[in-house]
Amino acid sequence: MKPDNPTQTVLYTLEQAIKAYRRLCQQNIDHVAANLTVDQALTLVVLNKFPELSQQQLAELVFKDKASLTRMLELLVQKGFVVRAMHASDRRKFSLTLTRQGQQLLGSVNSRATRGQ
Repeated sequence: MKPDNPTQTVLYTLEQAIKAYRRLCQQNIDHVAANLTVDQALTLVVLNKFPELSQQQLAELVFKDKASLTRMLELLVQKGFVVRAMHASDRRKFSLTLTRQGQQLLGSVNSRATRGQ
């Protein structure tokens, strides 16, 4: 029995479209910040809009497991885009805040995205 050609399935087409869209997004981000990934940019967008989220909630919104998000946040902290501090009322949690540099970067990424370039 000859297997079906995977390029003729809806799932293959959907995956192909997602990858093409991510490449386009990455190209736009690269014009603003060469050291930022699509996932990191999405994390900054969500964190900027919802700064009170826990890391678990943030992970769910950016489609990452908790360990992956923790690694990504560490990179964003090292790059100077995010500050991680002890939560004011719960020592088991961290408070995540965009730095001025992170806010400026996010503004540049959003500006480029809205211009459609």
